[in-house]
Amino acid sequence: MNRLGRLLRGYYLATPVFMALDGIWGADLRVSFLDGAPHLKYGYYAACLALGIVMLRAPGMAPVATLLESGLNVLMLSLSVMLPYYRAIDAVAAGQPAAAPFDLYTVLNCVLCSAALTAGVYARRPEPA
Repeated sequence: MNRLGRLLRGYYLATPVFMALDGIWGADLRVSFLDGAPHLKYGYYAACLALGIVMLRAPGMAPVATLLESGLNVLMLSLSVMLPYYRAIDAVAAGQPAAAPFDLYTVLNCVLCSAALTAGVYARRPEPA
């Protein structure tokens, strides 16, 4: 397994740390698109940890699993950012006050998942000799 693959495996095995940050301090860096559904959020955390365990047993799966999970995460995150943004635009157009469509943790989640997605793409490439 190359260096990026090991990094990705560590990212998924660190899921309990992300879950603790979310549960204790409210710092939702990993699954911000499921804030309104805590049962689904903790299920997603469990799935991410399971991916890390799969990567321990089958290291070659790290890039593929990362591409699938991060791709899904970026898609859901994009929808969770854009839909409230469109609602804010509609509220302003109707002359009503609009709330901020997203917060710092949503932006950090987007950066983290995009980095994991990019690492998953590059981890599929062979390392130079």
